[in-house]
Amino acid sequence: MPTRASPTVSSPLSLLLFSWLTLALLFVLAHIAFSKSVNVKQMTFDNDAELYKIQKIFPEAELVLRILPPNNQAAVCNFGSKFGAYFSDCKALAKLAKELGLKIVGVSFHVGSGCFTLTAYEQAVRQARAVFDECIKEGHEMTVLDIGGTENVWQQGNPHQYNL
Repeated sequence: MPTRASPTVSSPLSLLLFSWLTLALLFVLAHIAFSKSVNVKQMTFDNDAELYKIQKIFPEAELVLRILPPNNQAAVCNFGSKFGAYFSDCKALAKLAKELGLKIVGVSFHVGSGCFTLTAYEQAVRQARAVFDECIKEGHEMTVLDIGGTENVWQQGNPHQYNL
């Protein structure tokens, strides 16, 4: 009589992957706990799973929502494939943070390395402003705008000023 496959991890590759994922999760949890132990309150997040981890370990943290800026063809290295919440998810993340008793204090973004065009920054700042507004509607007190990757633009001369 044939037997059913066991639901346990059976292949060496599956075991390796499971072990790696477990270690990665413990690594992230340890970083949050360490931040709390040394009173580093501000940290970024870009998804709901991170909110749940922070709520369990460091609910008094001051959160900065990292957004995925509009697609920037001018960047040498676009970080969109790795970091940042989609604009369409930000309202739900702000609401979930409020429901979990967490406070969002700001927004961060990075348009990508090697970007020499101000247009990319203008679009990203406008998007960040919209996220600020959504977070404020949910009751968060917004005080931080973290703009990453600006060194290339400023090296090109005087930056333009935008009324955003």
